[in-house]
Amino acid sequence: MGQLASHAWVEDASLALFAMMLQAEELGLGSCWVQVRHMVSDTLGKDGQPLTSHQYLQQLLDLPEGVEVEAILALGHPARELRPRTLEEARPERIHWGKY
Repeated sequence: MGQLASHAWVEDASLALFAMMLQAEELGLGSCWVQVRHMVSDTLGKDGQPLTSHQYLQQLLDLPEGVEVEAILALGHPARELRPRTLEEARPERIHWGKY
């Protein structure tokens, strides 16, 4: 969560969540970043319009004015081990060498 008055809260929150993801891996836990900032929820407001993720979380978590959630980090034991992909398995259309 970040104070909207700060200009660097998005970067600060992102780095904090990333550090938590690294620590989770070190502890043998899996993690999943759930982006919520600037998303629209499936929940409808009193006016019948979809709530933004900020509005939904503000209601759900009783957040004070001026505080916004960047992302949610899910933590747990992985259902299965994923292996890293090799360079040979990478999709060539997604790789750019030296220029885009």
